[in-house]
Amino acid sequence: MPRRVFCSLLMLLFTVTLLAAAEYTGTVEKIDGKKGSLTIKMKEDKTKDFDITFKAKVFDQDGKESTGKKRLAVIKTNASVTVTTDKVDDKEVVTSVKVNK
Repeated sequence: MPRRVFCSLLMLLFTVTLLAAAEYTGTVEKIDGKKGSLTIKMKEDKTKDFDITFKAKVFDQDGKESTGKKRLAVIKTNASVTVTTDKVDDKEVVTSVKVNK
């Protein structure tokens, strides 16, 4: 019985985590490495702005993580990117940015 309760709670936690995460794919319109801001253009000409903190992971086209002060330099204008976010205190926070091939 305790095993079933534990598994049920684990599945509930996993489901809640998935619902809180969001993923956006689009083309980079603007990138400001100093401010940590990114604007992407998605389908149907919708744009979305993101603030990228130092906690967010940034990956280049080869899947290697970019680190350091100039880590956002791997993101170029007109590049295809996937931005993953999580909800923290009712605020959308970027967890990772991946440059697509």
